[in-house]
Amino acid sequence: MDRLALRDAVSSHGDAVRIALSFAEDEMTISLADHSNAATTLPAVCHEDLPHRIGFDPAVLAPALEASVGPDILLEISAVDRPVVVRSADQGSFTTLIMPAALNTSS
Repeated sequence: MDRLALRDAVSSHGDAVRIALSFAEDEMTISLADHSNAATTLPAVCHEDLPHRIGFDPAVLAPALEASVGPDILLEISAVDRPVVVRSADQGSFTTLIMPAALNTSS
């Protein structure tokens, strides 16, 4: 997916404790974890075995997206409680690991 569009969508929720990424056939939706604010939907290539929703601390995800190179980014997600690989689609050797944040907490 478009790295800068995702970075901007994540950064727009920068003051939040956590955000949620939700996946559909060909799009990703970025919203506050509690759905209390407007969401941003972006085109993305999504695999069928992705979890429906995964949470992140925007203060962790945004810098990983900013530090990446090239126009496109790959998020390799295996489970909501496992590290996610942030990989540049153009520079396969550039990778960052980030840990998701639980969505079922009150803070």
